[in-house]
Amino acid sequence: MKQFALFFFIFFSSLYARENEFVPKNEVIVCDNGLEMLSWQLDFMREAKQSIEAALCFAGGSVFQDILDVMEERLQKVPTLQIFVLLSPTFFTPEDKKRVQRLVKSYPYNFRVAYATCVATLTPDISAYDNHIKMVVVDETYFTAGGTNVHEALCSEGTYTPPSRDFGNSMANMMGAGARDQDIVGRGEIAKQLRKIFYPNFCIWEKFNQTGRIKIETSHFENCSYFQPLKQESPPFVSRFETSKEKIPLEEGQIELFFGGPHLSKKGWEHNPISKEYVKLIDGAQKEILIGNLYICPIQPIQDALLRAVNRGVKLIVISNGVNENSPSFNDFFCWANRVSVAPLFYGRTFHLHEKKEALSCPIKNTRVFEYNVHNMLYHKKVMIVDKKYLVIGSYNLGIKSHHYDYELVLKLENPNVIRQALKVYLKDVRCSLEVSPEQAHYWYFDPILSFKGESQKRIHALL
Repeated sequence: MKQFALFFFIFFSSLYARENEFVPKNEVIVCDNGLEMLSWQLDFMREAKQSIEAALCFAGGSVFQDILDVMEERLQKVPTLQIFVLLSPTFFTPEDKKRVQRLVKSYPYNFRVAYATCVATLTPDISAYDNHIKMVVVDETYFTAGGTNVHEALCSEGTYTPPSRDFGNSMANMMGAGARDQDIVGRGEIAKQLRKIFYPNFCIWEKFNQTGRIKIETSHFENCSYFQPLKQESPPFVSRFETSKEKIPLEEGQIELFFGGPHLSKKGWEHNPISKEYVKLIDGAQKEILIGNLYICPIQPIQDALLRAVNRGVKLIVISNGVNENSPSFNDFFCWANRVSVAPLFYGRTFHLHEKKEALSCPIKNTRVFEYNVHNMLYHKKVMIVDKKYLVIGSYNLGIKSHHYDYELVLKLENPNVIRQALKVYLKDVRCSLEVSPEQAHYWYFDPILSFKGESQKRIHALL
């Protein structure tokens, strides 16, 4: 009898161990738009018990006030809660500024804010250092990460135009009525990595706020005293997430984080992990590359990788922004840089202006280019899907500034269910876009005035 009982104990123990061995360390939901991400962000923060780390980038307006409301409610309910907020005040209204100041004054040991404002630099171009990371981590358990800024001009559904309104900030008003964006939300081990990345960046900007001088090396702040291990006794539980049918379990190695910044790019493009990973994935593509990005005028190594891809027969589809009667006025400042960059993607090579006729005789590659076309809506995404196998999503724009001057973060996911959801969203974006013909791209590229305008705007990107 004892032997029989021992057998069953060992048998069921092994089953339990085997079951727990495959319990996913990360689970994610692929958001369709910025407002969906915001709702998760608020739900996660409502359950915070120990810490909230929030890198919000451009913040302000009603959606920012919603976040501050939840943060204040949690501070009142959990007096030991620690909240750190890193943001850009560029789109602030006077009300936003007063609200933040009041919270800092009311909770001096629990609520800390660092402002990431443009820090001018003259090399390699006239530009400015910025924090461009968008993420929130709650109790080292739940997270959001992607491209959405927490401002009502940049956080919206994105496939329809909301009612016109004054955002109380001239810069925000230029951005349009809203933006089409995308993020990943989830729970798991990746939240710990995100939290570790957050604090050195927070300290860079806190020190800059105090001294007016910036140290771009994150290594100066790796031992930031703000970073404290959390208790693992009672992690938060967000019922809506845990019971969601959209939740996707990930196996070991199916999500990876890449962090880049000016301190890395100064050593050479291949030292920026994000830029390096883009080149690696594009060079490894065998069938198809889908890109959705605010910009489509990347640094030369990424552009060269795209040309290599189309020349070996890889299908390339790109969605970005255009300049027409539906576009926000902000698009006028950068979209010609996009437009003069797409012709080489059709031909698989670059040309001099005097080679206009030669280009016409070149065969068109398996390339399609689209411009997002929802009235007064900015296409703000930063996504890439490769061979229906990899999804890259985050804050990194395919432009000069994200590589050279900004602190950026992207996630790479390799999971068929994640790809399935991301493709569904991408195809929705295609349906909301106008296709660019090779003839249009040829005209933009070889027109001397438009070519000069586009090349000039590529340099302006370093200021946007």
